[in-house]
Amino acid sequence: MSEILSQFPTKPRKANHSSNTVKVITNLYKLNLESTQIQVSKYQISTEPEIPDTSKLLRKIALHKECREHLNSKLGNWIIWGNVIYSLKICQDSIEQQVEDDGTTYVFKLVWTKSMNQQDPELNQFYSIMFKSMMKRVKFEQIGRNCYNPAKMV
Repeated sequence: MSEILSQFPTKPRKANHSSNTVKVITNLYKLNLESTQIQVSKYQISTEPEIPDTSKLLRKIALHKECREHLNSKLGNWIIWGNVIYSLKICQDSIEQQVEDDGTTYVFKLVWTKSMNQQDPELNQFYSIMFKSMMKRVKFEQIGRNCYNPAKMV
């Protein structure tokens, strides 16, 4: 009786067994941020006349050719999120630029608010914004916890 209980059924072998290799792609990367001494500068955007933070017009003005060229010369690479711009360069002088859109002249003003180092809790928010904007650039979409490019489905 004990011999019958100790024997488990074996899994049947499949007749069509293939040995094709499967390429596995992941989007999970581990960042070692403790070894780097990156300081990210945070700038506050204000406009005259005032535009709400959530308005697409604010982004349109910041990305206007004249304004973008001026920001690139002062800040190098930068990311806009709402009414905040993040950059790796520190420019403590306020930056002003006049931009005309649909017959209205806007004064775009950028004021340095602070530098964020590794101990700053807002730095995680910056990394989240940075990676989301990179994923958007490469046309990835978030599905669940992962990001995929639906145009290159397997």
